[in-house]
Amino acid sequence: MNIHHFQVRKGTSRTAHKPSMKSVRFNFSKRITAASAVFAIILVCTSCGSSNKSQSYNTSQEAVNAYSSYLSEVKNKKELTSDKLFVEVEKWRVIRDSVVACLRKDTTSTLHQDWHQTYQVIHDSLRKEFCRIVLTKPRTYNDVLQLKEVASSYMQDEDLKQARIEAQPFFDSLNATPVYGITMVNLMNRYRNFLAHVQSKGIHSKNDLLDFIKEEDRLFRSVLSHLSESDKQNMQDIIQETDRCCLQVFRSANQKELSHRDALVYMAMRTNRRLILNAAQCVGDTKAGKVKNERIAQAYLWMLVQPYTSIDGLSFAILSDKDKKLIYKVADETPATIDKLGKILRMDKERTKELPALFMKIIVTTF
Repeated sequence: MNIHHFQVRKGTSRTAHKPSMKSVRFNFSKRITAASAVFAIILVCTSCGSSNKSQSYNTSQEAVNAYSSYLSEVKNKKELTSDKLFVEVEKWRVIRDSVVACLRKDTTSTLHQDWHQTYQVIHDSLRKEFCRIVLTKPRTYNDVLQLKEVASSYMQDEDLKQARIEAQPFFDSLNATPVYGITMVNLMNRYRNFLAHVQSKGIHSKNDLLDFIKEEDRLFRSVLSHLSESDKQNMQDIIQETDRCCLQVFRSANQKELSHRDALVYMAMRTNRRLILNAAQCVGDTKAGKVKNERIAQAYLWMLVQPYTSIDGLSFAILSDKDKKLIYKVADETPATIDKLGKILRMDKERTKELPALFMKIIVTTF
């Protein structure tokens, strides 16, 4: 099995706005799990309040008209530097969130106008305009991350921030546990036995959750130390068993054995950590000349770009300062790493230069 399968598979959220955190139903099937597990949970938090920059509209018609005016304004913009693009996307996000808030609370019956449909038409047009603007200039991987940050409606969410602060000491402590100094074969056996034990014992409390994440993290980091030789191992069963363990976490949350808040935050932070460590390992191994063939190069390329495609707005909001520093460091080294991998894969260098803009296009298309 190719080693590119041994990583976190996540989707990109298509949420068009940030709902109130007071009563939110999240579909986390594409955000949290170590692979493509399917689950849904409800997170109930106190309201985070409105941004100081938010607009206020009295009626749906007023809100939609304002959104239409903003569309006209954006159409007149020919090209923007990345810094100006970030400012404009933040402005778009604030206006969008305010329009959506107004549409939600307006209960006035309108027989001849569907304001929600009109809003969606305008919103789709704005997506196209911002895609156009993104593609007018060369972009960088650093730009991709900054766009994720400014596009996220969760960055100022105090409840999410507090939850991350409470969980951070646990994740900071993980690196203190050394990796296993054993052969890859023995490591795989240990990994399988661990997952089987979790399946048998179950995850029924927060302590069980933390124990699972701690040992899995140690095993994961141990595998990363052997990553360049991992294509010699069949890991399909490990992936499947990891899926089942992750499903147990959210089943336990639904059964009130642990809180939905803990399930969300700890599993999201776990996934962020795996994505970033994975990409950083790819950078280090490539720089050290450990990538010897096309099969491994293709796998490394896939793992390297995952943070840019898989960390969504909510996940970005719970990155620690340390995580952000590492992911931006990876972004700075991504072009040189892709160049080296591209030579092995005989890729068109000019085409790979277009990747950051394409990733940014995906972000505004799913905004």
